[in-house]
Amino acid sequence: MIACAVSRRNSRNGRHAGEHLIAAARAFYRRAIADGLIDAAASPAHRVAEPRRLPGTRRALTAHELEEINAMARTSGNDVILDALLLRLHTETACRRSGALALRLVDLDTTNGLVRLTEKGSTVRWQPITLDLAGHLREHTDARGAVLPTDPLLRAIARLPDGSWLSRIGALTGRVLRARTPDGIDQEIHALLIVYQLLRTASTDATDSQPGLEPDRASFTTALVHRPRPSRARRRNHRRHRRRPGRRHRRGRAGLAHRHRRRRELDRRAHH
Repeated sequence: MIACAVSRRNSRNGRHAGEHLIAAARAFYRRAIADGLIDAAASPAHRVAEPRRLPGTRRALTAHELEEINAMARTSGNDVILDALLLRLHTETACRRSGALALRLVDLDTTNGLVRLTEKGSTVRWQPITLDLAGHLREHTDARGAVLPTDPLLRAIARLPDGSWLSRIGALTGRVLRARTPDGIDQEIHALLIVYQLLRTASTDATDSQPGLEPDRASFTTALVHRPRPSRARRRNHRRHRRRPGRRHRRGRAGLAHRHRRRRELDRRAHH
């Protein structure tokens, strides 16, 4: 029996496998005895001594081990903020993994420093935590878009495939989109694209004033510092050609390109 046991890191040389086998055999013979098929003294399973269970190998982490784990979690990984919060939550509450993952926004009481844990067997308990941890959990949920009471308390960063235009928007804003409905996400993305287009237009205007400078090398700071101030002739031409009621204007990319060409032409006339 010991030779057939699967060897693992926490192996006890098959002691638990032998214990389970004897317990199953005794259950089988108990039913046979209850049905009157055999006598109680004729049960071979009850004549075999059950292996004595060895002391458990579980132990508490030392302070040094816990400090090393926290240091590693805060300096590595894809989401160090979430890792640090999880470790601190487990340290203060000793909750199970399922209990931490089941936490919702409604389960956090920042006033009294409590979290409601739903763990194994659907047991529910209110566990005290420090007010400092409760505040950090609340900041975490606010920063990552938890709004509804049923939203998860511990939220990972929403990651998008590298190279997609949505991932470039995430890199531009440095945050996760806050909208929670398809219409809201569509509106927020279009707003970001409009702002991005305006920034690129300002960067192009700034680089046009400096010969030899490519627009791709411009930044928002460059656009703010080096954007040329419209000349008096340009302002006069702008007032002359501004939109009048009933006048048709081009729209879309064609209109934008036309306005850029018109602006450059006005700049050249103003310099001459």
